[in-house]
Amino acid sequence: MSQPSTPAQSAPRTRGGFEFDDDGDEQDVPLGDVQDDDVYGTPIPQEISGTSAATDQGTFDRSSKSPAQENGMTPVPVQAIDSPADLPSSVVSNTLRPQNLLVSNGVAPSDQTFPADTPSVLPKSRLAHDVVGLLEDRVKDDPRGDTAAWLELIEEYKNRSKEDEVRRTYERYFEVFPQAAEQWCAFLRWEEAADRKWHMEQIFKKVLVSVPSVEVFTVYVNYVRRRNNVQTGDTAAYRNINQTFDFALKFVGTDKDSGNLWQEYISFLKTGAGTVGGTTWQDSQKMDTLREAYARALSVPTSAILPLWKEYEAFEMGINKVNGRKLLAERSPDYMTARGAHTQLQNITRGIDRTTQPRLPPALGYAGDMEYQNQVKLWKEWIEWEKEDPLQLRPENNDAYLDRIIFTYKQALMALQFWPEMWYDAAEFSLANNRDEQGLLFLNQGFASNPESALLAFKLADRLETTTTNDNTNDSGAKNRMKTVRDPYDKVLDALYATIKKTETRMEAEVQRIEKTASSQHNESNGQDQPIAPNIDHTKSALEQQVQTVKDQAKNQSDMLSKIISHVWVALMRASRRIQGKGLPNEKVAGFRAIFNEARKRGHVTPEFYVEAALIEWICYRDPTGSKILERGAKLYPDDAYLPLEYIKHLIQKEDVTNARAVFETTVSRFTTGDNRDKPESVAKTKPLFLFFHDYESKYGELSQVIRLEARMRELFPEDPALLQFSARYQTPGFNPLNAQPVISATQLVPKLVLQPSIEAGPVVDSPMQTVVNHMTNINSPKRALPADDDDDDYRPQKIARGESPFKTTQIRKVPAPLPPVQNRAPPPLPGAIVHLLSILPRAATYTDVRFDPVAMHKLIKEKHLPAPGTIGATRPPLTPQQGTPPAWPPQFTQHPPLMVPPPQGYMSPAAPPPQFGAGTLQHYAFNGSG
Repeated sequence: MSQPSTPAQSAPRTRGGFEFDDDGDEQDVPLGDVQDDDVYGTPIPQEISGTSAATDQGTFDRSSKSPAQENGMTPVPVQAIDSPADLPSSVVSNTLRPQNLLVSNGVAPSDQTFPADTPSVLPKSRLAHDVVGLLEDRVKDDPRGDTAAWLELIEEYKNRSKEDEVRRTYERYFEVFPQAAEQWCAFLRWEEAADRKWHMEQIFKKVLVSVPSVEVFTVYVNYVRRRNNVQTGDTAAYRNINQTFDFALKFVGTDKDSGNLWQEYISFLKTGAGTVGGTTWQDSQKMDTLREAYARALSVPTSAILPLWKEYEAFEMGINKVNGRKLLAERSPDYMTARGAHTQLQNITRGIDRTTQPRLPPALGYAGDMEYQNQVKLWKEWIEWEKEDPLQLRPENNDAYLDRIIFTYKQALMALQFWPEMWYDAAEFSLANNRDEQGLLFLNQGFASNPESALLAFKLADRLETTTTNDNTNDSGAKNRMKTVRDPYDKVLDALYATIKKTETRMEAEVQRIEKTASSQHNESNGQDQPIAPNIDHTKSALEQQVQTVKDQAKNQSDMLSKIISHVWVALMRASRRIQGKGLPNEKVAGFRAIFNEARKRGHVTPEFYVEAALIEWICYRDPTGSKILERGAKLYPDDAYLPLEYIKHLIQKEDVTNARAVFETTVSRFTTGDNRDKPESVAKTKPLFLFFHDYESKYGELSQVIRLEARMRELFPEDPALLQFSARYQTPGFNPLNAQPVISATQLVPKLVLQPSIEAGPVVDSPMQTVVNHMTNINSPKRALPADDDDDDYRPQKIARGESPFKTTQIRKVPAPLPPVQNRAPPPLPGAIVHLLSILPRAATYTDVRFDPVAMHKLIKEKHLPAPGTIGATRPPLTPQQGTPPAWPPQFTQHPPLMVPPPQGYMSPAAPPPQFGAGTLQHYAFNGSG
């Protein structure tokens, strides 16, 4: 009796040697595979003219030819993944059959899983000794980022004496880095070392007009001088070298590092026919040529400007001193301007790394980001300095002024090749100054170097659109014009789609690598003792976490790229509407609507794309199709809150408030009920919806509706103050009831006084130095008081009466005793600047460190007994003036004079010796004399 058939049960899915449940692992259907009804009632076209499909490889991916054959291996296609050199040998299994990876054109699902039977995307591993093959894989995987792999590959071919491979690799390298002057020179010197002149000349034809580098042109000049011998007196050779110098200085003569080239040029001119100072026409011609060369060189700020000026001075003075002084005086202003500009230029460019080997800018928050941003800042400062015209070229020679700025832009772009903003600035400056050809060259070169840059694509497309017009006679429907304008959009879209595909491929390869590594370790552990269950669970959890981290990183990158793609499609739709509108009447789907369908077909679009397409339909044509687009977008993105908000705004504009409230309630319920109620990130998505609808109901709805809405908001967002919700009812862009406080009394308008610091008078000490006297007090001085200034009466410092001098005698007029000190007197007024300074200083309470105690210091000094002046290191007693005998002036001291304090302003007295701190009693001395 036959048994009833039972459905076959699939084997449990494993990952890394561990079994995983399949629950919740169903893959989401990407947007590109959703078979939704077309909003325009027509099927989505399978192919749109003028659009190239996204390629599997990046713009700069290139295939290698000879490395695999050279190492005895069959060439295999290399996928765009991480370097195989980093992969263990256990990653490749004989049981796995390599198949082509199918990548959907739709939106990458957020929770994508990889079952065990997923086809392997890992490339065939290479042997460790296959150095060339490994380097080729690295170059193919990351052509713009892994510059070290390029240089190592070139050196490897050089070491193996494979000349053709070296040239081919250099050509591939210069396709990625076309302005790497350092490597151009290395290429030239490599050819020169083998005396391959024809190859050198072919390189010169490519590099001279496109790479304005002093180093490159120096190699070129040396090559020409080597090929043309002037020692034989051949005038043709001299002429060729002279023309070469002129050609080189025309391109790089304004470089701040071109001083050596100018010096070599002038030295070469001195070897020409004729004698400086002679009388023949040939001598005069030579002097004129040298004088002109000096004038050109001395107008450029270079490091050689000072020695060139000394040479020029000797040159003119050696010919004729009278005329030489006149010519030097005429040339001196240009020289001084260039010399000063060179000093400024050295300060500005001190931190700039003038490398010609560009590197990709590090992402913000990662290693090297601040250093790269600093380089961008320094280059911009140099360019801004050139725009300020420090050489004063603009009034007399505007072309030279523009040439210097454009040359600086070119130098900056050698180092910042992958910084689209610099390309944009250079193109914008050129176009704004009628250098259209140079501006378009900047745009094309920048876009070729940065094919993923939406900024450069938009700028180039706008330029093409503004320089073309519709021709209804020969170009019906503006199809040819649209094809021209959309070319930059197509290129950037192709590059972005290829980048997304590359990101997904890398992610899958990395997941497979992790799983196979874990599986290999698990199989090795099976041959040992029985593993402990907690260790198995821990290893399994670590594997899941590692895989999820890789997926999250890939998802973040894909989301960012999808947002860029969506806005590129939006820009293309807008351009198509301007040029073609809806298309010709006999065309079913044309114009910007064809772009909309094409974008949906290729996928990876975000809700912003649907919103902008709907707004074009409604605002430009008042077409109800905009509502269908928003409705379709809301179904495709059920977890997005931005699109429902815009849908509600659109319905309110159409005066369809009933449906707007329905969309609001449906969206809010989806995010705040069921399992989502316990998810803060889900509830937070509804806040913009509540704020918008609260504003609408407050202005145009019923009060009961507003109150119920605020109650729901307080329940969902308890952290928001209720007062803010209430005031938002009546708030407008220029009015807020919380801040509406009218002035009802003059007492509310009392102006603020300047904060006066509290300065208390110090304690009065019985010392003549601290006795305050009035300005006009007659102290019986032998000299009259100085006249007072009219403008400093209020802030004149108080004069201090001087004490009696210990050296006074009967022959010196005795100064009467000072007046008694004034008690409880207000402190003198301080100048306004000091008052302001004291008012802005922080309070004393904010100072928490050790404080200086002036009272304790004064007490210490007062009570400290110090030896008398001159007693330290001396045997005789201190000097004391004898009664009736005046001392010798100035007094003589054994070692150090006593501590002197200069007399206050207003007293005429002999200059006191400078104060010194030494041995002796700490006293204040003031000398009075008759002058």
